[in-house]
Amino acid sequence: MKDIYVSVAAAVLSAVSLTVSYMTYRRDRPNAKVIVFKTALIAGGGKTEPHMSINITNTGRRPIKIMAVGYRSFWKSWQSAVITAPAPIPKRLEEGDDVVCLFERSAALENGSWKGVAYVFATDTAGNEYRHNIAPFYKVLVFRALGKVINPFYRLRQHLRNKDDD
Repeated sequence: MKDIYVSVAAAVLSAVSLTVSYMTYRRDRPNAKVIVFKTALIAGGGKTEPHMSINITNTGRRPIKIMAVGYRSFWKSWQSAVITAPAPIPKRLEEGDDVVCLFERSAALENGSWKGVAYVFATDTAGNEYRHNIAPFYKVLVFRALGKVINPFYRLRQHLRNKDDD
């Protein structure tokens, strides 16, 4: 009978240890928060110009290096627009640091309109993508699920089409 108590205690202790290890892993992983201000009015030189502001904040405990900022549109799920502008990218962010990227709306978006944009993203050197949804979450969920189904076939078709280039 005493062997049962020992094995139950060992099972409970291992479950608690596994839970604590998982919580520590989740707490210590790199993470970033992306915030988008669709219309940021920048005043200077006597005139006010509409810009868009993308703020990226490191909310994790590990440092990350942001390599690209861009957006994905609904109609071309295999493509993404990486925004290149006078932004301080690439940028290494320690815990709690942030970077603000200002872009002219007309230069960053097609016709300066957010219509058709699913989400804005920032990627780091490890390939992690941090997102801020522009469209409603259910549309983005369907869009991403459809992209996971379509993208492998699109990439295979592109690879076979350009096979001679290898």
